[in-house]
Order: sequence, then C-alpha cells, then structure tokens
Amino acid sequence: EEKNVFEILDKERAGSIDIKDLGRGLRALGLNPTEEEVQGFIKEAQQFPVGKLPFTEFQRLSVKCRKLSITNQEDVRKFFESLDTNHEGFVNANDVKTALLGSGEPLEEAEIDAVLKDFDKGTGRINVRELVEGLFKVSH
Repeated sequence: EEKNVFEILDKERAGSIDIKDLGRGLRALGLNPTEEEVQGFIKEAQQFPVGKLPFTEFQRLSVKCRKLSITNQEDVRKFFESLDTNHEGFVNANDVKTALLGSGEPLEEAEIDAVLKDFDKGTGRINVRELVEGLFKVSH
C-alpha cells in the first residue's frame, strides 16, 4: 500500500517524493496525523537532500505514524471514558461536542455535528466503544 501511494506522489519517477507531500501521503494511507506530527516527521526527514524523501524513509515514517495513531486511539478512548461519569459505556452527545470544540486539533462545529449524527441514535447518548472504533476505522 505504501508503495502505491509513494508511486502516485513520485510524479517525476525519481524514486523520491517532495518532503511537502509527506502529510498527504500519510493521509492517503488512511492515517490521520496532526499537523504537528507531520511537521515533526518533516524535521526528522530533513537529513535527505533537496527536500526529497526516498521510499524507505516514507515507509519508516508511515510505520511510525501508525504506531502513534494506535497510542492516540487509546488516549482518545480514555478521553471519552472520562466523560462517562456514570461508567455505563455511554457519553452525552452535548458533552462530547463541548469537549471536542475545546481541545486538540481545531474542528468546526459543523464537522463535529456530522460525526456525532453517525453515532447518536436519537437518544442524545453515544456508545464510547462505537465512537472510538468509528473515529479510527481505517482500511488497510
């Protein structure tokens, strides 16, 4: 999968991609790095000449990004569980919205509403497990 994405981004067929395409490449793999994480990866990769990234480095960074997203999934689960004051496995949709508006990567209210409508079955309560699994559903 990494090879296919890399080949698409390697427009010149030079065996390397522009370092500025790293974030787009990672997202094309179904990963969701923050802009801060992408910038960190770019700093790591700046050892390569003229802002170019060979396939082996792209692959290494994609593996690292996958590991970060696994950690992030656990952190996200814990975050939503902290909103579950009754420890029933459900959170109030409005509490989730308020929390998402005030934390992490900036999200627009309309984006949050679109996500929540997929998980709120009309009760105003959202299953934490389904929410976290849905947010991290990635096709590999």
